[in-house]
Amino acid sequence: KLYEPTKQDFRKDLVQQVILRRLDKNVTLGDKVFQIHPPINLPANIAPTPKPNKDNLVAQHTSRFRK
Repeated sequence: KLYEPTKQDFRKDLVQQVILRRLDKNVTLGDKVFQIHPPINLPANIAPTPKPNKDNLVAQHTSRFRK
């Protein structure tokens, strides 16, 4: 096994970008324009078939460990 130390070079750039964004007066907290991921509206059920009855599933279940 060879141990490779982790590289943390990205942290300095990341912190610098965060500071620059924080100091930018055009960016305000909660502004919808600057959100990275807009909220996604999914339907309540995306399954193509209705949910089966749990009692039927338990009755049909077979296990090779319980006989």
